[in-house]
Amino acid sequence: YRKLDFDNYDFRVLVVKFSDSDEGKLDCCLEHESLINPSSYLALSYCWGDQNNSRSIQIGGYSVEITTNLAAALYAVRRLRCSTATRGPVRLWVDAICINQADNEERSNQVRNMRQIYAKSSEVLSWVG
Repeated sequence: YRKLDFDNYDFRVLVVKFSDSDEGKLDCCLEHESLINPSSYLALSYCWGDQNNSRSIQIGGYSVEITTNLAAALYAVRRLRCSTATRGPVRLWVDAICINQADNEERSNQVRNMRQIYAKSSEVLSWVG
């Protein structure tokens, strides 16, 4: 993870790249945004699921393990985007990925900003599995 600038109210957005295949590997990257004037993104609300039941996705060329429930949500969002006229990448805020869970200071800062992160998103998607 590249360090966030807390003074600039930075947060990360997961960019899920477009794929013609419904079940093709999830290829993603992370971008930094500021809550001061963010570009359009969606916020994903979901249940993390069983941490022992995981799947691998690509983020910035690295293999990253996420829960199967989150993977199912990301595939569903990508599938929804592919079925509409907007067939480009999907920009999402996803807490398990966009927050460096191993960095206590960052996690604490981002949890304090979650209300604003959800409020500034263009849409909040809820995945109930």
